[in-house]
Amino acid sequence: MSARRTLGDLLQIFAGFERRALELYRYFAQVFAAHPTAGRIWRAMSDAEAGHFAVLRLAEDRLPAVGSTTEVDRRFDEGHLDEWESTLQELEAKGRRPEIDPAEAAEITLTWEREELPRLLDLLADLPEPARRLTAAGLVEGAEEHLHSLRELLKAVGSDRLLPEVSQIEESLSRLRHLAAG
Repeated sequence: MSARRTLGDLLQIFAGFERRALELYRYFAQVFAAHPTAGRIWRAMSDAEAGHFAVLRLAEDRLPAVGSTTEVDRRFDEGHLDEWESTLQELEAKGRRPEIDPAEAAEITLTWEREELPRLLDLLADLPEPARRLTAAGLVEGAEEHLHSLRELLKAVGSDRLLPEVSQIEESLSRLRHLAAG
């Protein structure tokens, strides 16, 4: 059995997830650069993911000295981390298929975003104050931008039928705003 993760470990892992999202969205922006709207939206989403990456890296500095070595809840055991890793690898593989079209890429983006915010909320729940509030506040702007961009993207690629699924992200965003407000 491996040692349980610390908050510092998890912040690094989650920052890595954000980096992977920014790389995938940047890839979509390049592949679909000729699409009148989609390429621009994916580029903006990539930039927002870069902001999330930076916020999570900064969160490590906001932990009290003992906080960075505090073991975290079992929701972050190896099984859960492996499951999340597997999901991300699957989305990345689907997203990098040569024959992918903008609608498929938008659906992958929706799935990624739907998975991402609840995972971040779980992580934030384990952070001590004021690191929790400050980190949540740093994530809010990018998350709000993602929500707006995701709606715009789904419409731009003709995937309006998926717009109701964005409501799950809205619920998570509401919880993130609440954490940011303290």
